[in-house]
Amino acid sequence: MNLQFDEAIRTYRGTLDPHPQFECGRTRLGMTCVARGAYRDAIREFEIAKDLTGSDPYLDGILGYTLAMSGNTAKAYVLCGIRFPLDTILVCCRHIAYRSRALELPFPTQHFS
Repeated sequence: MNLQFDEAIRTYRGTLDPHPQFECGRTRLGMTCVARGAYRDAIREFEIAKDLTGSDPYLDGILGYTLAMSGNTAKAYVLCGIRFPLDTILVCCRHIAYRSRALELPFPTQHFS
């Protein structure tokens, strides 16, 4: 399985070398790094993607999740808990982080009533 992740990472990096501004490629590379367990690499790619796109609740959610998985829970709490507390996408990412025990966030059930 790791060989498939490694191959995908090489392919994404090969695509990004001539096109470093390709935000979607950065996000996909970050997600592949998360699946591989390479959280530091994933965080770097998500932060570059955020620099390219500006504020994005989806990126904030996956970045927050990845920060939590990497052990940087303080930064993840700020990103997931304060910046966009009502955003549906981030609520889903918060739930994933909570359910995976990466973060101990209260699940905002009031958003689903």
